[in-house]
Amino acid sequence: MAILEMLLGRTKPRQPGYNDPWFLPTATSGERVTPETAKGLSAYYACIRNISEDLAKMPIRVGRKVGDTRTELLDHPVRKLLNTSANHESSAMTLRETMMSWAMGWGNGWAEIVRAGGTTPKALWPIHPANAVLERSKAGELFLIVTNGDGTQVSLPYADIFHLHGLGDGLTGESIAAVGCDSIGRAMAIQKHSGAVFAGGGMDRLALEHPGVGQQALSETATDNIRRSWAAQYGGAANTKVAVLSEGMKATRIGIHPKEAQMVEAMTFTVEDLARWFRCPPPKIQHFLRAQGWSTIEHLDMEYVRDTLLGWAIRWEQEIARKLVADSETGVYALHNFKMLLRGDTKTQGEFYRLMREMGGFTVNDVLRLEDMDAIGEEGDVRHIPSGWKVLKVEDEEEDIEDKERGLLPTLPVIEPEGEEDEPEPPTDSAIIEAARTAVVEAWGRVWRKQVKATMGAVKRYLDKGDAEGFKAWCERWFTEHEVTTLETIEPSGRVFDLLSGATDVRAEAVVAHIVSSKAQLLAVLRDEGVDGVKKRCKQWETCSPTTDGTAFITHEREANNASDS
Repeated sequence: MAILEMLLGRTKPRQPGYNDPWFLPTATSGERVTPETAKGLSAYYACIRNISEDLAKMPIRVGRKVGDTRTELLDHPVRKLLNTSANHESSAMTLRETMMSWAMGWGNGWAEIVRAGGTTPKALWPIHPANAVLERSKAGELFLIVTNGDGTQVSLPYADIFHLHGLGDGLTGESIAAVGCDSIGRAMAIQKHSGAVFAGGGMDRLALEHPGVGQQALSETATDNIRRSWAAQYGGAANTKVAVLSEGMKATRIGIHPKEAQMVEAMTFTVEDLARWFRCPPPKIQHFLRAQGWSTIEHLDMEYVRDTLLGWAIRWEQEIARKLVADSETGVYALHNFKMLLRGDTKTQGEFYRLMREMGGFTVNDVLRLEDMDAIGEEGDVRHIPSGWKVLKVEDEEEDIEDKERGLLPTLPVIEPEGEEDEPEPPTDSAIIEAARTAVVEAWGRVWRKQVKATMGAVKRYLDKGDAEGFKAWCERWFTEHEVTTLETIEPSGRVFDLLSGATDVRAEAVVAHIVSSKAQLLAVLRDEGVDGVKKRCKQWETCSPTTDGTAFITHEREANNASDS
């Protein structure tokens, strides 16, 4: 029938669910796996709950971009739908986390878009995936068949359906419960078996051998009586009675002991296996067995946002642009604000604000708004720079046009002294750029000193104790993390320098080259010259110093390599 429908121009996209005959919910372990039964696994439920809640609680900024100017649209109807109230029965967060959980568990999250005047969205009503099937008409138009509670069906145009889905055939998503049926089923079987072990008093499965009466075997009735008597006397999780065998019976263990079956290890593996299906770091679902790969919780949050949440956030934002923003609204966009999840500790956050203020990137009011505090008035919107804390403004219209094109704005105005003829002149453009360049160099210096110090410490911990393999593993792990922290350290001052000087952003390439070169040097010297060679290389590194373009590390490392090769 499906082939006939395709030939006639009507197709029904595959969509795993209770209403889909293609959906086979039984795993090879014998467990029936559905998006609902799988929630009985704590790891599965935790992945869905955490990802859904974490993305739903992030505010969505609705704004308009015109050129380089971005303006937040506080009165836009989409902003209310996604941040306050999705409809008169559900809050925005409730709708967003519900649709996220459906998109992951069922493969698709559906919501009907109710519009005012035929264009402006005024409500989003969720539709359970079990009651929805996406089909295509003979004319090629998509529509959603929705089954109501009374069994009646309605057809909704796809243009009025907010559709959130993950990986699939490009049109609909695949249910993790369906694709991961065997993995989830195995976890359910392990959970059920461990529960049965404790339900049986923690004892192995036993076979009772009875010598029989004379030479005849026990009757079926007698066998059932012994089985029921044994279960009544010694079954149950809280049963601690001593077993007494009579009439010459023997108890023989059958099956595999939970310890021999590595039950604890298997249950641990299932947590990591289920987290892998959701691309969720295990520590985010309170599984910290192998959480040593992250130096700080901040780095863990960064990986979680980048690898787990960002993909779903982009799906939300693109569907919002397709279905909730009219084509006539040029430049309107929706964007998740992840600052809440990416906040560092108080000290790190304060250092970031201070640096951005000194570079003229933030005003006092900008900082207060980010901390959800009241602004201090118009004077808090003035930008400053460190040199005498002069007001940072754009030059008058007489400013040289070529300077504008080179990206040298903003610059300081010429301030006429009042009553003091010896008032120092304000900093020139070159002075401001030089100050920004100095900040970049200082940032590189902090990165470099941290690398030298960490490497010397690793030499003492591993190489001085004869653990060369441990030192190699440290290099792989530490330099991977160091790449992230290096970019974080130099990015704020580097961006300001680019803005003022019109320089091309090559920091990412420089950082990668620096990390690759540094790690390769250590491993090569360890292989060719041993521990003394590594210590010698660290001494050479201590003599390095950043240059004005921030590439001193690469230059010094190449010179050091050439010296060692010769």
